[in-house]
Amino acid sequence: MSFTVEQLRVLIAAMNGRIEGDEITAAFEYVASLLEQNDTSSVINLWDVAETYDTPAAENGNPSYTESGERLWRSKVDGNVGNEPPSDSETTEDTYWLEVSKGETNPFKEWTPGIYGAGLIVLFHNDSLYKLNVASRPFESVNIEEEVKEEKWMILTDSPVNSLKVGNINFSEEFPWLGITPKSCSSVGRSLYSSNVYDYAITTHSNLIGGGVVWVDGPNGNDANDGTESFPVKTIPRALELNPSHIKILEGSYRPFDFRATDVQANKIKILQAVGKVTICELADDAATATWVQHSSYGAIYSMNLNSAYKDVLTVLDHSQQDRVGQPRSLHPYNSVIELNTFSNGTGYFHDTGTDTLYLRYTSSIDVNSIKSNLEIVTGDASSKCLFYGTKILFEGPFFFKGVFLQPLYYSPTSSRPYLYMDLKSDDGPNVSYAITHGLDSLGATTYLQGVWIHRTRGDNFHYTDSTVPSYGVEIDVYSTFAGNKEGYPSAANTSNGSSIHGNCEIVRFNGLYELNFGPEIVDTGNGKSLNIGVKVGRSVDSGNSYGLYSILPQMWCIFCEATGLKNADIAVSGEGNSLHIYSVNYNTKSEVSGGEIDEEYNPYF
Repeated sequence: MSFTVEQLRVLIAAMNGRIEGDEITAAFEYVASLLEQNDTSSVINLWDVAETYDTPAAENGNPSYTESGERLWRSKVDGNVGNEPPSDSETTEDTYWLEVSKGETNPFKEWTPGIYGAGLIVLFHNDSLYKLNVASRPFESVNIEEEVKEEKWMILTDSPVNSLKVGNINFSEEFPWLGITPKSCSSVGRSLYSSNVYDYAITTHSNLIGGGVVWVDGPNGNDANDGTESFPVKTIPRALELNPSHIKILEGSYRPFDFRATDVQANKIKILQAVGKVTICELADDAATATWVQHSSYGAIYSMNLNSAYKDVLTVLDHSQQDRVGQPRSLHPYNSVIELNTFSNGTGYFHDTGTDTLYLRYTSSIDVNSIKSNLEIVTGDASSKCLFYGTKILFEGPFFFKGVFLQPLYYSPTSSRPYLYMDLKSDDGPNVSYAITHGLDSLGATTYLQGVWIHRTRGDNFHYTDSTVPSYGVEIDVYSTFAGNKEGYPSAANTSNGSSIHGNCEIVRFNGLYELNFGPEIVDTGNGKSLNIGVKVGRSVDSGNSYGLYSILPQMWCIFCEATGLKNADIAVSGEGNSLHIYSVNYNTKSEVSGGEIDEEYNPYF
């Protein structure tokens, strides 16, 4: 029977003797049904010395669970006869038995691991309702997310994108490679998904590359060490040579590295974990400890000598000032000392690569030596990258690539498709920044990025293109800001995007915020597909490229997306002559949706 708040009030009134008996019976029937969910006595008997108990995996009809001493026990062995469960209150396990808890459920309970009895069992987990879908009881629930995949629990949350299906479109068929799927989505533009990237990567690639753990300590390690926690190696390339399954990297700065397949690694994956803040960057001079010399002709300009072995200056950061997203200000680069003195408008720098000299002006009256502790030099060039050839790699923890970009590359039909997983979720600033090209440059790879912030790269922050085979990308809760970085690269074109696919690539974006980029925020072109759920795009910095989501694809879906903060002339969503599918997009009332075959648009303004 169904139960309502009114029936509950009937029950309360019954206690005061104010209602008829039939109403009392109906209310108490519900209470009995609810109690039955937590009562295992109908499916678990008291321990019997003559009974044969087997493990649940045996599935031969013999009981696996029993009650003894008002505690529940699970048999650890098959053919368990005459072995009484422990009576000592401190003992929870012996050779034959393991104590298990009893699961609890009512309409307001969260899922807990344990044994569930007979009756209808509905509970909450991660803000969704689940119904136990197992007929045979008792049922011991250990991991509800894995059990959902086995259809032992049925999700009840009503959602327009439940099971990745909207109307007659099944996105599990449109994107069969995806794996991670949304389980609910709300009108406020937040999508939930079936698992995090770390768990998904470990589950999908159950075998690991190599074995054991190698520790890396840049400041204190030695590459002659064996890589144990007590005797760590110094560099990441040395750790890779030792071929462990896990590499744990202690806080410090490290050089960019390659990870290339030496054989076809099939389903194997290597895990890199940051234990503390790990920065991947090129070597650079320390502006804070250098002696800055005043220029003989231009008194407001100071200079320092640079190490000729280091790479070009990509930017000079001023940590005493912040940009619009709270990051250090990038000083404006100039092409000569004369230009720096004439057009710097107070502050800027010039890197003379011929003499390896860095010139800097910090307003017309400040001695750079007095503020040098605020300055940071970032170096690099087009070779400053972490290159992944045919490998599968998982980054977890606070990794930061400064002046360095990520390039997973499919390079040979005989190699494995590269897979790059990043589960970062750090609050310490951008994970990839100031690279001379794209932040992520995916070439025929499959990438799953969660919690990744890419900031001020010269090209697209997230960039996907073909390399013999198309790239497939998943972006979950990412943040993209200032792609194009015209403040750091004034000559760069205003065409760099927060995220962009090309060729035959496919991408799925869950949530994510893309704003203040120098070109359109999201641009998907070519012959691929794009699915955007709960995505939010903000205002482009460049007034001439004012699209929020822009598609030149056969198919682009926008579900519960948001294009707010745009200028009045901006176009929130645009598709040039192609199929553009919009399901509830929130955008400025003076903005518009244009082009494409716009279908099933509804409730554009919340």
